[in-house]
Amino acid sequence: MSILATIRRPRPPRAVRPLLIVARDRRDFYRVLRGYRDTDEFTVVLDRRQAERRRRVQPAARERRRGERRSLPARTDALRVQPYVLVSQPGAGALAPPCPRPCWRARVTRYLRDVGAWLRGTATDHQQPAPTGAGARPMPSEMARPAVARLTQWLDEGRTVLEKLQQRLHAYDQAVAAVRAAQAERDRLQQQGAALREEVQQLHAAVARLQKERTEAAHWFATMLQEAAVRFPATPPPA
Repeated sequence: MSILATIRRPRPPRAVRPLLIVARDRRDFYRVLRGYRDTDEFTVVLDRRQAERRRRVQPAARERRRGERRSLPARTDALRVQPYVLVSQPGAGALAPPCPRPCWRARVTRYLRDVGAWLRGTATDHQQPAPTGAGARPMPSEMARPAVARLTQWLDEGRTVLEKLQQRLHAYDQAVAAVRAAQAERDRLQQQGAALREEVQQLHAAVARLQKERTEAAHWFATMLQEAAVRFPATPPPA
């Protein structure tokens, strides 16, 4: 055992992954990082440190000019005011290689394309065509079949939902067209009613003018009769 212990090769130091500490009030960002991170080269943790309440980032200034009031506060390196901080732990092998940009979208797209090609029986640009005949390769593993079935079910349900959505949108467009037609008819009737009211007002004005003219004509006729009686008195015939 001592000989084996002496000739055993030393293990390489285990690389310490950096920590991505997310602020306590950014739990939504923490859930997104935990759910969609595309690398294991860092660890996402939530900041659970106890902090004092009502702590200011900077001390309150007694006098500030008008220009300083409009300017933003100076940038600070305090960890308590950052939404997230990437911290590298000290030690051998603590510095991990730079994290590549997230490529989960490309991976999902490529996976869906491969599944579609597998369902169609064709090969994609990065896959070799499957041999036919006696040397044909077997179907994918049993672990991929539930995923393929679930994806096919999702596609079918998505097609059904899309058809229903198109029907609802068509009904909505028809309802909008009917509402617009009703609004146009209402506007036309309102304009027609306004024109009729204006015509009625004109008729009332004409009737009032005719009544005034009739009154003036009757007064003039009575005046003329009185003047004629004065100028031409009626004398009784001689006996």
